[in-house]
Amino acid sequence: MPLAAPLRMTIFDRRSFLGSLFAASGFAAAPDWLMAAMAPQDPQGPDEPDRLPQLREAIQRAQANGKPLFVFVAPEHVVPDRYSRGQWCGAWLTHGGPSALHTVAMGELACASLAEVVKATGAKLPEGVPYFVVLDVAKVGERDAPPPKVTPIHLELESPPQAMNDRGEPQPEQIAAVTSLITAGLAKITTAVQDGMNRHGANVASVAKATMARLDDTQKAQLAKWLATGAGASPELVVRAAAEVRRGAADLDETNRKRVLDGLTAAIEQVVVKQRVPGSRWLATGGCGETYEDPTEAEKERASMIGCGMGVVPPLCERFLDLWAVRK
Repeated sequence: MPLAAPLRMTIFDRRSFLGSLFAASGFAAAPDWLMAAMAPQDPQGPDEPDRLPQLREAIQRAQANGKPLFVFVAPEHVVPDRYSRGQWCGAWLTHGGPSALHTVAMGELACASLAEVVKATGAKLPEGVPYFVVLDVAKVGERDAPPPKVTPIHLELESPPQAMNDRGEPQPEQIAAVTSLITAGLAKITTAVQDGMNRHGANVASVAKATMARLDDTQKAQLAKWLATGAGASPELVVRAAAEVRRGAADLDETNRKRVLDGLTAAIEQVVVKQRVPGSRWLATGGCGETYEDPTEAEKERASMIGCGMGVVPPLCERFLDLWAVRK
């Protein structure tokens, strides 16, 4: 996908911006009431389902598809790191490119806190708060099943710097440097996730074998036709069998390999990137304020009243994930 050229400012960027302004003025941090006012409201009430059922549904899909569960880890409470995580995870899915998407499709994607992961799976998690965790959930729910295997993926990623001067004005000469910094961060995420998947044992061969064992003869025939011709299988089936698609592509000539992998990328964009990540919601900026991609009526009304003019945001941050969290 092309890189976003205009500078915009999301809620968490405004929080970072405000924090830097207060620090520059001699204050340790912005007042709590102001920082809270800049934060998106977490889903509450009848408009939004609870996240734990969505996590359990993701576990069931992982079991049905022979895949590991791949979780974006959300902080337990609203903290600045939550916004940075949502920013990076959203940018990674949206702008990480084929390598990122092909890696994501090796697992069943969900967003949850570590406490929710423990509650849903019985996993024994390591210390710390990794960015992602990979879990073998094949036996989750079975009587006397041991705790599932868990592989944490830790990352250190800072919020991108502001590409503006001290008057809050966009600085074109800084845009390229900030874009390069973010692009390097996205590549860092992809490398870390690929390494985590390998450490977990979720390589292309093993996941392909498990996935194919769960397809019926009709689905296998549809997938074989799609690999040969580019037709015959739904995007959902292609994503489900992503590991087998990658394995099969390796045996093709260069032209057909590109066709197959490009088709896989397009299917993942349609089935994963353009849909809700279970346990989170997509937010997008419009230059001032944020809107959910699937807003409720109340959110539509609030969005129409938003007005600001506070700063800018680095490139590639126009779409991000709102990682649900509990307000203290």
